[in-house]
Amino acid sequence: MSMAWPGGVRLLVGGALVNVCLGSLFSWSLFVRPLADTFASSAAAVSSVFSVAVVVFATIVLAGGRVVDRWPARWLVLAAAVIGAVGLVVAARAPALYWVVIGYGGLFGVANGLGYATAVGVAGKGFGQRRGFALGVVVGAYAAGPLLASPVITAVLARSDWRVTFLVLAAGVGVALVAGALLLGRGVDGGAEGPDRPGGRRDRPLLLRPLGFTLWLAFLLGTMPALLVVAHAASIADAGGLSAAAVSTAVAVLGAGNLTGRAGGGWLSDRIGRLPGLRTATAGLAVACLVLSVMAATVPVLVLMVLVGIGYGTQSSLVPALTADLFGTEHFGANYGRMFTGWGVAGLVGPQLGAQLSAGGDFRGALWVGAGSAVAAFVLHTVLGRMAADDGRGEVTV
Repeated sequence: MSMAWPGGVRLLVGGALVNVCLGSLFSWSLFVRPLADTFASSAAAVSSVFSVAVVVFATIVLAGGRVVDRWPARWLVLAAAVIGAVGLVVAARAPALYWVVIGYGGLFGVANGLGYATAVGVAGKGFGQRRGFALGVVVGAYAAGPLLASPVITAVLARSDWRVTFLVLAAGVGVALVAGALLLGRGVDGGAEGPDRPGGRRDRPLLLRPLGFTLWLAFLLGTMPALLVVAHAASIADAGGLSAAAVSTAVAVLGAGNLTGRAGGGWLSDRIGRLPGLRTATAGLAVACLVLSVMAATVPVLVLMVLVGIGYGTQSSLVPALTADLFGTEHFGANYGRMFTGWGVAGLVGPQLGAQLSAGGDFRGALWVGAGSAVAAFVLHTVLGRMAADDGRGEVTV
């Protein structure tokens, strides 16, 4: 059904609250040094905790799609609250690093995947012509999570230690998720909405159809260059000769651009269309990567980092919206779970490509590959529009 806008505000606030607290997962880097000192481990070993969390996160979004389609949102978010809080408490009491892997990487990763899939599922199934805006708010809230949590975590770490900080985070996440669960209630029944509901052709689960695979591949290729830059932003800025303060600013503005793209991209796509928005995002990414490969001045580098963040964030909003537009809402959770694996592959491949192609600190080759990947995504978005039109779905590509 199409969610009436005034009645949907509660769901929108609930979904945003769920994602903004779960987004604290991406403040992980603040814990790396304290944990390395405590357990006498290398930074690389400690960073494996976050790698596990990302893999678990993506896996749960994929596997949990069918659950999101069938269960009331409140129960899924309450489950995420319990799992996430327990995971953070386990991490806080960890006698060895592998317990942090289990608590933060495993259990908190599960909570993130379950909560994120539920919040995005609610926004994707309702809101009708304002679906892009709703998804932009919800996925934007996830990007806002580390921006809001990092100062709090930094302050608690300065006054206490990482164990107390994990406990504070557990309490905050638990309370916020319970509040989000109460606001979300049952969520949205998406079975009555879809661009060609007669016969339900678009509402059956997304498999290896040409249209679905093309969108999946475009999502992978379009987000890979952004994730490459995200993983190596500080090193790229440092290689350009920027000062330490400017390097820190580059990382911050990249996150701000991501938040802007997520929140603004969805809203804009309601007016100009999903595919024009995706083409603009990937074209901007391609240009930003190319110019970033030859630019060393501080202000241009910071502007380019913002553009990379916007291009990444815009795709994060528009791909779930386009998935719902093209394939309906009845099985949106399962469909987007499959689509989300494109992001998972990009998250594994992009950072590794950046590391392998930047020998000696020269990121030009990596950025050129990133630009080529963004161009390929742009081409796929153009092809996708023609495929949708040929399949009688051209109304969603305007």
